[in-house]
Amino acid sequence: MPADRVLLAFSAHENAEGVCTPARVARVNKQATGLDALYGDIAFVDVRDGAATRLPLQLVFRGWDDAGISEDRVQTGLNSTTPCDQLRIEMEVDYCFHGSTRPERTACPPLEIKAEGFAAAELQVDKSEKLPPGS
Repeated sequence: MPADRVLLAFSAHENAEGVCTPARVARVNKQATGLDALYGDIAFVDVRDGAATRLPLQLVFRGWDDAGISEDRVQTGLNSTTPCDQLRIEMEVDYCFHGSTRPERTACPPLEIKAEGFAAAELQVDKSEKLPPGS
């Protein structure tokens, strides 16, 4: 994994009734980036009618393995009966925190987004680009 970016990998999971419960794994080289957290918004949008479930996007990285990699995992329940393959994932990044001793908001590393079993996934806006660099 490239040392200068955050990898967001979404995988489609559905319960017995076919309701989507997306899983997300975020990975970053915390030793290289110093990234502690990324904040923004995420929407799961039904491609058929535009109905959306909007949630906060919060990635928090604590500790790291021998390679310097830190992970944040979550499985989300949506207030929708839409199957995963009919959902588009839209994200907006607000800001990041780098280094636990520097609490000011900073620019975020680039995101590499992968989504298996969804209609699409994309970063729509990165508001953090206007902030000072974090590392």
